[in-house]
Amino acid sequence: MFGIIKKGYSFIRQSIAFYPTLIMTSFIVLSILALLLEYSAWGQQFKEHYPFLIVGDAVTARTILGTLIGGIISITVFSFTMVMIVMNQASSYYSQKLSHRYVEEKPSQIVLGFYVGSIIFCMVLLFRISDYERVLNIPSLGILMATLFGIGSILMFIYFINYISKSIELFNVVTKIHQKTAAELKKLAETSTEISRNTEEVRRLVDGHQWHTYESDRSGYFQNVQEKELIKLAAKKDLIFKMDVVFGTYVVKGTPLFSATQKIDLNTEDWKNLYAAFGFYVGEKIGENLFYGFRQISEIAVKALSSGINDPAAAIFCIDHLKDLYALKMQKSRNDLFLGDDGKVRLITRPVSFDELFYMVISPLRFYGKADVLVMASLLELIKFLAYLDREQRLYKNTLNKHLKMIIHDADRSIPNKTDRDVLKNAVYELMSVHGYFYLNAAEIRDF
Repeated sequence: MFGIIKKGYSFIRQSIAFYPTLIMTSFIVLSILALLLEYSAWGQQFKEHYPFLIVGDAVTARTILGTLIGGIISITVFSFTMVMIVMNQASSYYSQKLSHRYVEEKPSQIVLGFYVGSIIFCMVLLFRISDYERVLNIPSLGILMATLFGIGSILMFIYFINYISKSIELFNVVTKIHQKTAAELKKLAETSTEISRNTEEVRRLVDGHQWHTYESDRSGYFQNVQEKELIKLAAKKDLIFKMDVVFGTYVVKGTPLFSATQKIDLNTEDWKNLYAAFGFYVGEKIGENLFYGFRQISEIAVKALSSGINDPAAAIFCIDHLKDLYALKMQKSRNDLFLGDDGKVRLITRPVSFDELFYMVISPLRFYGKADVLVMASLLELIKFLAYLDREQRLYKNTLNKHLKMIIHDADRSIPNKTDRDVLKNAVYELMSVHGYFYLNAAEIRDF
């Protein structure tokens, strides 16, 4: 039951209407407080000391509130027309997967909530004004506050124009994805175990048990698991859970999802809670799967290399940011193993491995940029950079060597110009500065 509640809370928390709803509710409460304050002793004293701030008749009050409501509605429409234009540009220039973030990001939601909240505030006050009421019953303090909210809406509009215009720039788009992915990688490095230990222990645990497979109860993208819930159940039943699919994989209903070291005997409610621990949804949230951050930067680079955009400098900019992310990824990997309170392994997951991550991210760049000497040189620089970082442990030597040969092969077939080939040949020679790391010999480089 807790897993279902947690999943529901997570869905509400990630909704694009979450912050606007909170802000609108706050404005409703504020409008009620403003009306109560109007007739308090402090409110009366304020109106006596500052009469020039007080609206004296109902017609003027209606005119002010009506003008504010109409003006803020116009600003709201114009602001989110801009959002739709920016979403369309982001979809066509970068990737369709990035377009939704302009509505889901907190600044956009806060601005929307402030606009709508100000409109509701003004409407609540407008309902309180009638021609037969005495002057003192006109919500003068509320109208003053509504005027301030109107000025605040104009300032928010100016901020929003500046924010939305900068958010579409390549530098800011890639930098935000890079920063979010890097932050998750650093957080991961604080909790993960050593890669070498994980690999050996996972293999030993998998080979040392007879596994009972359980099928998925739905179709969709398998995004995450609630580790604590599964560990708790595994400890209770004295078993080990093993995920049979990689995070981010599309799972078809009725196909294997997870396995256990023994058959599980649960009632209907417990089965629901068990399957509620597996997260299925459409979308690419970097906080749930780090692979998405790498892939989004790669997709931006590939889009920049398309004939419609033809911006290799943007692709190189993306590759430069991938260097830092891969450097962080090489330090630590997401845990494969999760322990229970008793110190025993209770859960084995299947995160995207470094080799899979490198292939799925770098291969599209290599394929679509194979005819551009600067893009290929940038990929060689990436491999050289990572090889230098891995020169002692050499955990990724085979992966980097494999991709180096693929880059050389594609460049050899796609770049006929001798001068361009010499540039790449010199870049390959520089790779050899990492002594004993690469399998290439002088003859292979010379024939390139």
